[in-house]
Amino acid sequence: MIKQGNCSSYTLENKDLMASSDGFPASFYGEPGVLGMLSNGISAFLVLLQNFHTAHTGTAPAGVENILAGVHLILIGGVCQLVAGMLSFRKYDHLSGTAFIGYAALWGSYGATRIYFGASTQTPTIVPLPAQIMNNLSLSTNMTSNMSLTATMVIPVFHVCLSIKETAIAGLVPYILLSFLLAFCSATVNYIMPLVFGAITATLVFEAVGLVASSWALVVSGVLELLILIFAIYGSAALLGKGLTQRLVLKGFGTPLFNVLLLGTTNSGSA
Repeated sequence: MIKQGNCSSYTLENKDLMASSDGFPASFYGEPGVLGMLSNGISAFLVLLQNFHTAHTGTAPAGVENILAGVHLILIGGVCQLVAGMLSFRKYDHLSGTAFIGYAALWGSYGATRIYFGASTQTPTIVPLPAQIMNNLSLSTNMTSNMSLTATMVIPVFHVCLSIKETAIAGLVPYILLSFLLAFCSATVNYIMPLVFGAITATLVFEAVGLVASSWALVVSGVLELLILIFAIYGSAALLGKGLTQRLVLKGFGTPLFNVLLLGTTNSGSA
């Protein structure tokens, strides 16, 4: 009976130890940031492929290509990052949780937009369709009716394209501000996440510029998305090594760029 009592007390002590942070249970030394960063990097890689293709060929992706890209963006950038964000909150990492859930909304909405454009019958190749229809009209129609019909067909297409661009730019502005704030705040924690979030901020800016400018903005955005992929791979590898070995195998985490508590101490000391 004494041995059984000792075993039961030992079991209870083990349970209490595993329930505390000192026991390093899986919920504490697991790193959901690996999933979140890889999701960001893969999503950026999908978008940069489309940007380089558009800049090289001059034609935007359409149809099934857009639908498949949208599905991948929703599943990888949206769902996977949402899971990573919830697991980060479980680990009391509120900064990473906020970032991953915010970017899950970004990639999810972007993927839904890609699916909409892919499923829509209106693609960039049908912009000159009114002119083709006008050439196929009967010769019995006079020039005045042709001009009026052309005006009624071209103007709505122009307004639809303009409204879509304006809506897309307006939707990118909040995510640009969010990325900038996350890049600044994460600089007080480590120096990998600021690089990722800073590259995302610049990418979103040039994505917005690319909606109203020529293809050069898409090329710049693609290069920045390549940097996001590189930073995300390194950051996820560093977090994976940290979670498995419980020490900083690769540099980048545990050393902030600056300490918020020390801001202004130099000026106050000199004064």
